Amino acid sequence: MLPSDLLIYRQNGETVVPKRLSIDDRTLGLASDRIECFQEYLNKTQGELDAKLAAMEGDSPDYRTKRGLAHI
Repeated sequence: MLPSDLLIYRQNGETVVPKRLSIDDRTLGLASDRIECFQEYLNKTQGELDAKLAAMEGDSPDYRTKRGLAHI
């Protein structure tokens, strides 16, 4: 489950509607990059992995998407 700060949603009256990622080349590329990163950092420290994920995230406006994919 994602932490609440990573949820992307909109409100429709009293209903909360979660935003779902589209399955397109961009999203699949982001997911593939995260998977490759985790595979590359097997047998390394959590700190090294966190630093790499932070570097991959950069100053991007879609940081929630990138952090969410890394979280799950």
